[in-house]
Amino acid sequence: MSILNRVLRHHIRNDLNLIEGNARILLDTGTDAPDHAREIRTVSGELLELSERARAVETALTVGSDQRSPVDVADVAREHVDRLRDEHPEVLFEAEFPDSAEALAHELLDDAVGEAIENAAEHNQGPLQRVRVEVVPDDDAVEIVVSDNGPVIPEDEVELVSTASEIRTLQSHGLGLWVVATAVYASGGELRVEEADPSGSVVRIRLDRPE
Repeated sequence: MSILNRVLRHHIRNDLNLIEGNARILLDTGTDAPDHAREIRTVSGELLELSERARAVETALTVGSDQRSPVDVADVAREHVDRLRDEHPEVLFEAEFPDSAEALAHELLDDAVGEAIENAAEHNQGPLQRVRVEVVPDDDAVEIVVSDNGPVIPEDEVELVSTASEIRTLQSHGLGLWVVATAVYASGGELRVEEADPSGSVVRIRLDRPE
């Protein structure tokens, strides 16, 4: 929980500074300033989203792998890809799913898969933005693979989700990745974050299949 508190303090402090700065400009100028008003509205919305993510993390931290139940991972991934195609028309989404692929997972896996795909889309910059989502079942497990051709996820943030130790720095992916990690670990699964070839990042979520 100490890591969660530090993450929240970092994001809230930065966002409140933005709100305060834009509000001061509105008060000092005494004129209409639609750009600053829009910025306040945007940052306020991000704070609300942050609180929802924090609630998801807190819930995942209080449960164990005994809370798992069978989930059709292919359906979960398919729904998020369909949603994000509409929200991010600038991104080319590639998807490869079987008709169904059941795995044992906590109910927060839905949040984890959504965060992994959304992070890949939101932080991908460049003339040709690609996100590929695969669901790969085998005899013992189901693997969800989310890859992109955007910037590499910072090493410190990968360490954050893999070691749950001190936060050395916190960049744009931080809390979203932690939502993914806590939901995956609550599902008794494995999470790996790798560099893609030739560029970008790959997030791999591996979950047990029902017996």
